[in-house]
Amino acid sequence: MSVAPKPPWQPTCVLRFEKPLDTSMGTARIVTDAGKAYLKALGNPQGPHGLACEWVGTQLARWLGLRTFDFALLTLDELDEIPFLRGGHAQPGPAFVTRAEKGHTWGGAPEELKAVENCDDVARLVVFDTWTLNCDRHPPNLSERKPNYDNVFLSEEGAARGRFRLVAMDHTHCFTCGRDLTKRLASIRPY
Repeated sequence: MSVAPKPPWQPTCVLRFEKPLDTSMGTARIVTDAGKAYLKALGNPQGPHGLACEWVGTQLARWLGLRTFDFALLTLDELDEIPFLRGGHAQPGPAFVTRAEKGHTWGGAPEELKAVENCDDVARLVVFDTWTLNCDRHPPNLSERKPNYDNVFLSEEGAARGRFRLVAMDHTHCFTCGRDLTKRLASIRPY
């Protein structure tokens, strides 16, 4: 007997805004008609290029076999009032949303990685960040920028009790290190 594939997670509207988060993209915690989620929207302090990098980076992470959050594009309208913590509001248009999972961000301690079930993904994540020039999680020069370990999530979903599954998240700094997308991407040189 075959098991039907899980339908994609597809929220259609924001039911309520919960909390703005102190992130460069102005991420907000929201509740959708498909459950709790995190939203990155147009009008964010980093601009629309980070949203494009998030979309492409998440797709590439999945293609490489990394676990990512369930994600979708959700269209906001003028009635969706979502403030950013550092000022401003989400603008109408497409927004990138990810389904909330039970777990926590990695604190950077190597001991925490001993409880990761998908430990092969640690090396895969380093390869991915190097390939996509993700300076946020894997900066090329540690004297200029520190790694952001908050961009690695340890999920309890699907993991044995007391164990975690590593989830690659936040790809807004892939390809450009947070700068605008330009023709320069056609070059192999790092930014």
